[in-house]
Amino acid sequence: MEIFLQGLTMGLAYLAPIGAQNLFVINTALTAPLGIALVTAGIVAFFDISLALACFWGIGLMIEHSLLLQKTLLGGGGLILIYLAWQLLHAKVPANTSAYRQPTLWQTATLAFTVTWFNPQAVIDGTLMLGAFRSSLPADTAAFFISGVAAASCL
Repeated sequence: MEIFLQGLTMGLAYLAPIGAQNLFVINTALTAPLGIALVTAGIVAFFDISLALACFWGIGLMIEHSLLLQKTLLGGGGLILIYLAWQLLHAKVPANTSAYRQPTLWQTATLAFTVTWFNPQAVIDGTLMLGAFRSSLPADTAAFFISGVAAASCL
């Protein structure tokens, strides 16, 4: 249980400062009906968990050995985040939720994937925090720790 709680607290510390994801979920919660906001939060949690698993099990090694992957992540990911921020700054918020134009599930999933996997801060922080923590854990406790991280994403 102690290892699970360590994973939970580490997961909260890892997820809380990821601004692009938080803005995406908060923007949806402010502009969309409750059901859509909950589905969006669930989709973002799914991609958070998938990124945390990849970081925990060693995506950092691939990034370290591939200059192209490094440049794509930092350059391309940074440009994507700037574009998304520009869109948020210039978005018109409907006065009531009945005027809300619901994005398709595919659009929501694509944007959630983008703000998670193409976010350099999320990938670098996850690789450093979760990958480094994994190396300090006994092998038989790794599943408990990463389960705590996944639970933090759902919270």
